[in-house]
Amino acid sequence: PIPCVPWQSQTSGQYQRRVHGLMGIFAVYCGAICNDMMSLPLHLFKSVVFDGIPDGKGGFSDIQAGTGVTYDKGFVTDESGLIGVEQAPHVYPFGLDFAWKGSPLELAFFNGFKMKAAVIFGVSQMIFGLFLALANHIHFKDQISIWFEFVPQFIFIMCTFGYMCFLILYKWWVNWGCRLNSNDLEAPNIIGVMIDYVLSPQTVHDIAQIFPDKQTQIDLQLFMLIAAVISIPWMLIPKPILLARKYSNQEKSKRDKKMSKTGGTQMVNIAAGGAESVNKPSDVGGGTSSENGTEYGAENFQKKHLYSASSSEDDDKEDDEGLAKQLREDAHDDSHDDDEEGHSLSELMIHQIIHTIEYVLGTISNTASYLRLWALSLAHAELSDVIFDQILNTVLKFSPGFLHVILIWAGAPAFFFVTFGVLLTMDVLECFLHALRLHWVEWQNKFFFADGIPFTPFSYKAVLAEEQS
Repeated sequence: PIPCVPWQSQTSGQYQRRVHGLMGIFAVYCGAICNDMMSLPLHLFKSVVFDGIPDGKGGFSDIQAGTGVTYDKGFVTDESGLIGVEQAPHVYPFGLDFAWKGSPLELAFFNGFKMKAAVIFGVSQMIFGLFLALANHIHFKDQISIWFEFVPQFIFIMCTFGYMCFLILYKWWVNWGCRLNSNDLEAPNIIGVMIDYVLSPQTVHDIAQIFPDKQTQIDLQLFMLIAAVISIPWMLIPKPILLARKYSNQEKSKRDKKMSKTGGTQMVNIAAGGAESVNKPSDVGGGTSSENGTEYGAENFQKKHLYSASSSEDDDKEDDEGLAKQLREDAHDDSHDDDEEGHSLSELMIHQIIHTIEYVLGTISNTASYLRLWALSLAHAELSDVIFDQILNTVLKFSPGFLHVILIWAGAPAFFFVTFGVLLTMDVLECFLHALRLHWVEWQNKFFFADGIPFTPFSYKAVLAEEQS
């Protein structure tokens, strides 16, 4: 834990320790999933890729079968290249099997896995952003935005890219069995499934069949496509109409409230003026009832007159202050109305059209933007391989001897310094900037619009200052 130090001496790095800690934890998790530690796989569990070829009796042998067909650690190749992979009926307990490292399919397999993982991470985070928007709607009791913004947006993303993520996971879960001369259902092409899903929803080609029953897949995809299409006018049309009606009722009630306040003030002024005109004659005549009381009556009249004058001045002052306060409130209401983007139906409709187009197209572009995670991960792994092969692996290939010892003594620190300088400094900074952009643009546009209460980040310094005051 970071020791407690005065706030004045804390650096910016200490303020960012939580972000850096979470980044480190997630980086270790991704490295464990890919089974990659400084370009080397860890043999934590037994490989599920068979080292041999099927012998036809449920076992495996180490001989070559057929002309030009070779079985090497479960990877079946012929003269044209890789044919398939023989796998056990169970899966690797955690992460990726270390047998993929150095195999003919290493780059293709890791490329596909990291691309699919980036899509799953991105769609999951965007859906989480929608639920944060739902929390805002619930907090502000905005039923219109709940039913005519969150619900159609959630349906649209789940029926498009949510379905694609389901296809990815389903393809991973099913043991398709890449076996030679097999009549079993082959693993589908997810890109082909999505193309048929949009362009020909009532047709499923063999390469795009993911469920055993084609009709079930057709019915499911047709239902989701209709739901996705309906969700677009659902989030476009009702909300501006309801908001225009709501703002119209609010403005009408506001005008009625102003009229009631203005009418009440005029009645109070009329009543005050009548009371003053009635009381003045009684004050004058009250002081001259007898000859002996002339002096007392004059004195009493002066006191009452002075009290009445001072009271009238106080009343006028209070009336002026009340009028000024009312004018300030009216000006604030008018300025608040001017700050809003407009309450007319046409302006609300234009705003909603822009918002709907941004969301529909943004769902596609934002998902594609999350593929930067795939590119960064692939580049990071390839760069790690190059550093290991060019420095440490080159040194280890020398024949044993005194020179070999010297080279290892010099090569190992060089490998670690280059790894730290390139991968753990420059590459991590690049990954941090890309992750920051994904949070700021692709994620926050689902729920943060900067039109509410100003954001105040949590600070221990502010909490302590408030407690001391």
